[in-house]
Amino acid sequence: MNKTIKKFSGDIEGAKFNTAVSSLMELLNFFRKEGKDILNVISTETTGISKDDLEKIIRLVSPFAPHICEELWNKLGNKKSIFGEKWPEYDKNLIKDEVVKIAIQVNGKLRDTMETKADITEEEARSLAISQKKIENWIAGKEIKKVIFVQNKLINFVINE
Repeated sequence: MNKTIKKFSGDIEGAKFNTAVSSLMELLNFFRKEGKDILNVISTETTGISKDDLEKIIRLVSPFAPHICEELWNKLGNKKSIFGEKWPEYDKNLIKDEVVKIAIQVNGKLRDTMETKADITEEEARSLAISQKKIENWIAGKEIKKVIFVQNKLINFVINE
């Protein structure tokens, strides 16, 4: 929820409406995988989603569908208009990924990926990447001239061919 609020809010501010809606669809798919049906907004018991989360989602959708959101807002027992409510805020501590996927490149070409803990150091990423079977084949017997490391994104080995 927190990641969606952050992405959605940023997309709205940047007038990226398609990606804002896309982030809501990703959230919907997440809830469906959890066995929760957000489309059945009769009550929080039938959706399996907390009232607080439903209210946040309705507030996010309200700029795109104001009339239906106002109806849903009232259906959840709120007496005042949704448009008098504050925009949902996200918790910065809850949007950090614990596990990230890092691209492993050799001479700028993607050769493999690895999942690792977030905020891994360059040294840890280097040793982990070199130990990958696919990467061993690409760098075996070759001198690594340079290593380019982008935190939580990629590691690139520049080698002599």
